[in-house]
Amino acid sequence: DTVTYGGVDVKIITNQFTTPTFNADDTLRVTFQKTYNITVQIVPVLGGSIKENNISLSNNTVLTVNKNDSITFTITPNEGYALDSLTFGGKTIKINTNYQYTTGPVITDATLRVVFQKTYGITIQIGSDGGVKENNISLINDIVLIVNKNETKTFTFIPNVGYEVATLTYGGADVKS
Repeated sequence: DTVTYGGVDVKIITNQFTTPTFNADDTLRVTFQKTYNITVQIVPVLGGSIKENNISLSNNTVLTVNKNDSITFTITPNEGYALDSLTFGGKTIKINTNYQYTTGPVITDATLRVVFQKTYGITIQIGSDGGVKENNISLINDIVLIVNKNETKTFTFIPNVGYEVATLTYGGADVKS
């Protein structure tokens, strides 16, 4: 992992080093370090992006990492997508609220798999004299709820005293009947 010549660290290119012209006896010292590969998978590719150290990574990018190093990934869903799952080395990872994941010390080859899911918005329009709850949470007028593809939502309608639900439409169609 390091090469020194004449007591000074030198840069190697494609595992080669050419000495300057010789004017005296000197020492060439080289050490090696174990590395591992981390493969990045993005599913679907259009669902979002992954960065490592502010560098965008493509699907199936392979990063070479020194043994015991940790790597921080930043995951960004594209508009209309949400993070569905994250695995590293086959283990499910709970991601923090700023969409970053830092590996532990890397000691084997591994795959970082990020799965995005298509999302949709439901605009909730509430008339006067009542309210709407979803999952026991009161909603405000014109809020847009983000829902995952193939997900369902159940809404509860709470008319004020003396009122009842007069109309209910979903996607423009009457669903009150």
